[in-house]
Formats: sequence, structure tokens, C-alpha cells
Amino acid sequence: MKKFLLSCVAAASISGAAHAATYSVDVTATPFRVPGMDGLQTRAVVLSPSGPQTFNGATYSFDLTNAGDSVSMNVYGLVHYDGPLDPDDLIPRPSTATFDFGGAIGSLTILGTSFGVAGAPASALATFISGIISIAPGLGIKITLADTVFGTDGTSFVQGRAGIGFVNATFELVAVPVPGALPLSLTALGLMGFVAQRRKSRKTAA
Repeated sequence: MKKFLLSCVAAASISGAAHAATYSVDVTATPFRVPGMDGLQTRAVVLSPSGPQTFNGATYSFDLTNAGDSVSMNVYGLVHYDGPLDPDDLIPRPSTATFDFGGAIGSLTILGTSFGVAGAPASALATFISGIISIAPGLGIKITLADTVFGTDGTSFVQGRAGIGFVNATFELVAVPVPGALPLSLTALGLMGFVAQRRKSRKTAA
């Protein structure tokens, strides 16, 4: 009975323990590219392209040990092939990235938008919403993509490949709040174990 209760407590408090591991993640990108439709036509490219090389995905590995640990890296580039910045280019369009850890962890898609920005200088911008993927009870990896500026040489809006924006991802090991129903479930399991133990003791005594 004591062992059972200890295992329940351990499951509820795992987020406070070290969780050293090497993670491998496959990254794919889905920028907005629908020829003929309003919006800035955007492409994902490899990090060191010698030409218009499309980014078809890449695998990255990193180590995280304790809650609060983080690592950042560039994962792909963004460019556009529109001409001068037109009013329709200012319309936000979806630009997402998917992070697939495989196995029991699974995948997480980070939602974002890309659009042209009128200003001095004019540019293109991709913004993203961070997300958390669970890797163990009470523990997750938070993925944050930094806002990415592209399509500018720093002084003006540039057509085509010039002014690549490197999408930078930060992976942070974070504690995830245990669902409110879990402590109740653990209590119920503990009571069931206690009742079963008492019945077994009575049968033995009889």
C-alpha cells in the first residue's frame, strides 16, 4: 500500500525533477503561397541557399535537463517573390511551422501569419504564437518562434530572394500544471488500493 501511494505522489510531482534528455525534432514549414490570391507570396528556403532552394524540412537535435533550460536555433528561412509592395500584400496570411518529435510525444504546429509592412523601410514580417507540447506528466517543451523580418535590405523593400529572414526557434523545458482532476483520480486510486488491501487482509485472517 505504501509503495502504491508513493508511486502516485511521484507521478504528481515529476515536474520538479530533472529530466535530462536529447530530443530530435523534424521541422517543416507551410508559408503562404497561393498564386493569384491576395497576400504576400512567401516561400520557405534552406538556411544557406545558393539560389531559390525550397525548404522541404530538416531534423534538429538538442539537450534539455531542468525546467527553465532552453536552446535557440535558426530552423529555416523566409523570402518572397512579389514585386513592389502592393496594398494586397498587407493582408495577413497564414504561415505555420510543424515540429514533429515522433514516438509518444507527437507533433505540434505553431500558428503564425506573414504580411507586408509599409513603413521606412517597407518590409515583410512573419509573426507566430508559441505553443507547448507535453513530453511527460507535468512537463512540456515550449516552442517559441521569433518575429521574422525579411524582404528588405534595411533601407527598402526588396523583390525576391534578397533579405532572407531566418526563423529562430527557442525550445524551453517547462513545468505544465497538472489537470485539476488528476489529484482526485490519484486519491480515488489510493482509496481503491486501500480497500483492496483490507479485503485481502480479512481473507488471510479468515
